[in-house]
Amino acid sequence: MYAQGNKSKGNKSRVVANSVDREKSNVKQGFGFVDSRPEYIKQRKLQKGFESTKQQENSLRSLSTLIQRKEIEVSGGKFDTYTYEAINGFKKGAEIALFFQGNDELGDDDDTVSLVQTVNDTTKLTHSTTNEDITPTPTTSELGNRVLTEDDEYAVSQDIGTGIDQEVLNDQGGVNNLDPRYSETRMDENEELNIQGKTSHPYSVKSGKKVSGKWTKAQLNDEPGLNTRIRRVEHTLTGGMKFEVAALHNDTGQYLGSIRWGWEMNTGTPELTPADIERVDFGSASKTFHRAAKKWNETKILDQLSSTSHVPIQLPVDETKLATHFALDKIVTLDLGNLITNQTGIIVSAVENGGMPKLKTLIIHVLSMTPELRGRLIECGVNVILNK
Repeated sequence: MYAQGNKSKGNKSRVVANSVDREKSNVKQGFGFVDSRPEYIKQRKLQKGFESTKQQENSLRSLSTLIQRKEIEVSGGKFDTYTYEAINGFKKGAEIALFFQGNDELGDDDDTVSLVQTVNDTTKLTHSTTNEDITPTPTTSELGNRVLTEDDEYAVSQDIGTGIDQEVLNDQGGVNNLDPRYSETRMDENEELNIQGKTSHPYSVKSGKKVSGKWTKAQLNDEPGLNTRIRRVEHTLTGGMKFEVAALHNDTGQYLGSIRWGWEMNTGTPELTPADIERVDFGSASKTFHRAAKKWNETKILDQLSSTSHVPIQLPVDETKLATHFALDKIVTLDLGNLITNQTGIIVSAVENGGMPKLKTLIIHVLSMTPELRGRLIECGVNVILNK
């Protein structure tokens, strides 16, 4: 679930201010105060596994009212939902109960599949009278430390603000999880995966496993949102949250496909965006997802009690996904080696039109460069090195 405290007045980090945490505690539930000060609130996301009866009633209504929405086929199986709805009360957001089931042809018995989720959160809660930004800050995810920023050389503009959505700290600030898989709470990758579910509830979060030729479902449930009513005063919420969920075949390290879901405020009302879950990638995950996975791998998790740092359990990253989408405005040296191409004119045009403002050196095969194109690059201040 999500747990947030109000943003401090001096916090100017848009990423940190709008990050939302999902708690994995099987004990603490519902709403409560982060501390005794009235300006601090704790807002919570749906308990993983729907542990409490009250949450089953309030968040999922009843099992009989849940409607499967839209089945999405991907290379390794299919995604589907038990429910996917907007929430429009004092709390505004969305809820989803999502599952992935592998194809019979996928893998061998005892193989496992887990779900991994990214989030991009642009929500902003504004005080109704003072117009102060009172957007809650994260307490247990450390998401702000690992979202993609302009400083990440492999990130492009559409990636900014995206990070792996996972809880890593307990309520006291101690590290209790190093695993990026949504259903897992593990400090060591050799520990057993959660195959049975956190509770006996049929939609409890878990990883899937192949048993006697058939796959059990990998499941995710989530209820991201913010409470807009604080101390009997209704405040203004804008923005939204976008998610991508990829199915990871743990035994091969391959992503089997991914979908998107989310919500956005529209004239005071939360709307599902997209209206039904949509496929992002048929056989892997998006480039943004892979960049967020790379950032997760590179970012140590800080224990706030002991001030010690922990290396997270690593996610697979497809380097070709990173390499196939160049951040042109950040390239200083472009080394094409011995590649022979007739597309050099595209590079020259990009430089002349300001699309590659930092390019200083181009290394390219002599057969790919004409004297006229080379002259145009030199006029733009680009050093051209010819390979033979």
